Amino acid sequence: MDTENLKIYLEIAKLRNISAAAKSLSMTQSTVSRRLQMLEDELHTRLVVRNRGVENITLTPAGEQLIPLCGQLLRMEKDMQEIGQHSKKHRLRIAVPDSIMSYKLKPFFRKLVEEKRDEGITLMMSDSIPISERVRDRQIDLGITNNIVPFAELRKEELFRETYVLVTPEKKDLQEGERIHMKTLDPSHEVYHIFSQDFNRWHNYWIHPGNEKARVNLAHVAIEFLTEEKDWTILPASVAEALVEERKGREELHMYALAPDVPERVAIAVTNRNAGPETARVTEEVISLLKGWLAEQQENKERKKHGRGFKGTEGDGPGVSVGSV
Repeated sequence: MDTENLKIYLEIAKLRNISAAAKSLSMTQSTVSRRLQMLEDELHTRLVVRNRGVENITLTPAGEQLIPLCGQLLRMEKDMQEIGQHSKKHRLRIAVPDSIMSYKLKPFFRKLVEEKRDEGITLMMSDSIPISERVRDRQIDLGITNNIVPFAELRKEELFRETYVLVTPEKKDLQEGERIHMKTLDPSHEVYHIFSQDFNRWHNYWIHPGNEKARVNLAHVAIEFLTEEKDWTILPASVAEALVEERKGREELHMYALAPDVPERVAIAVTNRNAGPETARVTEEVISLLKGWLAEQQENKERKKHGRGFKGTEGDGPGVSVGSV
């Protein structure tokens, strides 16, 4: 199969217009139409429907099904072309959500990249939900996700757990051990950050979605929108501690424990059971190093505890409000 025809088809499918696809690809419209016909002939099925008098085309059911397959075939072609280029070293591809990479694990990955410079590490930010699928399709070798891992061909290993906490500019007068109940929060002041499926179900039980002040997908952006005293957001404890400490002296933010039954964020390392021996060896080594580093960090935090800060969470950030989980 001519992969060039697949590339042309993907452009047609994206733009839903043969003329626009031809312009985007710097080809003539007749060439694009001919290559599309070649692909349809090869597959023995129609991929698009050309409606008379209408410029835009419609994809047939077969055409819709072909889109993800095209992506997989083209990625495989790229991987095969790179085999010779990387025959002397295995470049490990790792995908991690921003809320884990930028706060909890940044020091580890900085160290890993330096120590594995000769082997090569490719780090990618990714939303948590699609990571398992990307590992299954071998687009990445190692993923870290806080979502359900639904595929049997994947191996999963828990890395750490932490709770979610409330972050707000509002200073609340609480007793030791007192928590903020979700039903007391004003939905119109929420800056909503989507995390795991478990978190979203819990959140949506107490706070009806659609009334929030803003909806974001980056933790540091959520903090930026806390412009009024009553504004609030919910973040993983490690993220909240880092962001509150980062803004100390510039703006006053407070962290509080939440009620009821706050779910834990569970970070899971995901690899493919069918990976080649070299990939399996390197991913196992990285996971082992990461678990050792996490254990060391936890031991250091336990030694540094002096009974101050936010109790009951994964860490004790200085200058935050007291409340136990």
